[in-house]
Amino acid sequence: MTALLAGMMLLAGCFQWNAPRTVTVGGQGEGESKKVTKPAAYIMAEDVAREEGQNPKNFNMTDQKTDDAWWILFDHKITGYKLGWPYHFAVRVTLDGKTTLYRSK
Repeated sequence: MTALLAGMMLLAGCFQWNAPRTVTVGGQGEGESKKVTKPAAYIMAEDVAREEGQNPKNFNMTDQKTDDAWWILFDHKITGYKLGWPYHFAVRVTLDGKTTLYRSK
């Protein structure tokens, strides 16, 4: 797992990322104070992917939990190892319900 994360960090350094888009779940820009569970993080990440025109069923999804968020990584099943948008992207779901989509140009 550590090698995978280190590899992703190296790959992330090779790309130029555009500004992330943040979507708040739970109201008028105020995230809920409850902690987001792993299943809820997957549902929120899938919703963000759908909003961007992607079908989550076409992706292998993996997760990584940090102290303050869940990272859901999307890798396209059919296209294999093509990197970059729309074949590879990540969604960060904070524990208060804020989601941010990260994609390369």
